[in-house]
Amino acid sequence: MTHASKANSSFQQVVNRIPPATLATFTDEQLDALQQAFQYFSWRKHPVDVRLSIPWIGRGIYLVVLAGRERRSVQRLQSDDPHYLQKTVTFLVLLTLAVGGGMLLFLVKVLQPVVESQAAIDHPTSIPWLNSADSCEHTGRTWRDEACWDEEHDPSF
Repeated sequence: MTHASKANSSFQQVVNRIPPATLATFTDEQLDALQQAFQYFSWRKHPVDVRLSIPWIGRGIYLVVLAGRERRSVQRLQSDDPHYLQKTVTFLVLLTLAVGGGMLLFLVKVLQPVVESQAAIDHPTSIPWLNSADSCEHTGRTWRDEACWDEEHDPSF
């Protein structure tokens, strides 16, 4: 559907809602001006236009997400909502936290195998108080080079 046909369709829907007695007072020139205004303000296509209808208890709900370049002036934004700047900053902070949290979770998942593989590397150390092969091997350690070696030593011990 083109912008002009969308505007005509929207214009016709509005005209159909005007009470007949009031509509009869409009001149052809006024109706033409209104129709032209609808074409000027035709609901422009947004780069992101997601519309979902979700069945819910009873009647259901809908969700619309529109995104595109901001065309309203700062004055209009302030007149529409005097707190728009605070809301925008809050949204950007929350978006940053969400993206940052997502990236952190991703990095944890990516780095977890690396950390686990580092933990699996043996860090042998000698046990100085076990000074004979019998006493060393009795504890499950290895006697080598006249020293008792613990192969499962944790470097954070």
